[in-house]
Amino acid sequence: MNIGQSSYQVNSLLLNLVTGGLSSWSGTVLNLAWWFAHPLLAVITVIGLLLLLQGLLSLLSSLIRQILLSVVKAPYKLVQWSLSKTAVPFNRFAEPNANPSRAMQDVPERLLQVLTQLEAARREQDKLLQELKTILTISQQEQMLKEVPSTSRDLQLSARGEKDEILTQTAPKG
Repeated sequence: MNIGQSSYQVNSLLLNLVTGGLSSWSGTVLNLAWWFAHPLLAVITVIGLLLLLQGLLSLLSSLIRQILLSVVKAPYKLVQWSLSKTAVPFNRFAEPNANPSRAMQDVPERLLQVLTQLEAARREQDKLLQELKTILTISQQEQMLKEVPSTSRDLQLSARGEKDEILTQTAPKG
């Protein structure tokens, strides 16, 4: 038995398997008498097939959308990639850092700058906290003033009422 005969036998075996399966499936599915005898199962099968078809079409639609989106984005990504690869060598020449002793001399200066900025930020924070305390104190005083006039009015009214009572009691009846 040579290789040509064995591959022919495998091919014929697979062909018989597939065609036998399709013929048996088509014999049962395409039998119209069976469909008319079982209308409920026929409707369910048709709905299932329609849902399967809809799923396949939506899958195909999203696949096409993704492919078109990739085609549209490809030039942009290519330009972005090429610029990122070409811009790196230019950045190396922009700030030469070949002298490490100079870099070490810049450290104390940079440290002094950072500490100065932190001190300025602390002063600004203290100033803002003082302003917040002032605002809160003023708002508390205003709240107290709003409450005081109502109590003084009540005192004035009660004093007038007592005064009226005293005047009516001391007034001659006549």
